[in-house]
Amino acid sequence: MKMNKKGMDVLTEHVIFIILVIIFFTSMFVFVFRTGTRASLLEESYANQIALIIDKAKIGTSVDLDVSNLYSTADKNKFNLILNINNDEKYVEVKLAPGKGTKHIFFSGNNVVWNLDKSKQSLHIEVR
Repeated sequence: MKMNKKGMDVLTEHVIFIILVIIFFTSMFVFVFRTGTRASLLEESYANQIALIIDKAKIGTSVDLDVSNLYSTADKNKFNLILNINNDEKYVEVKLAPGKGTKHIFFSGNNVVWNLDKSKQSLHIEVR
């Protein structure tokens, strides 16, 4: 069976269209799944909140933050909570599900000492 040039062009267009549709629906599924677990919303909220606390804190300030929502969401996603405050690169990272997580920078030049207590489900932040 021979195909003419016009038939090949139509076939190529259909194959490209089908591939693009598959890519689109796969990315939509990943987005809906991730937002459906509230992970991205909580990551964004807590990373921003912690960065703001660090920026506004004066030397000697000590803050205890309840992070039980983070633990419960990470448990629902069968994922270990990743919470990191990096003093050298000045960012707060929160990750509750597989993927890239959320990072927020802070501008304070103060040294931040922190401890994540799993038994109390709290984050202790001390600015020095």
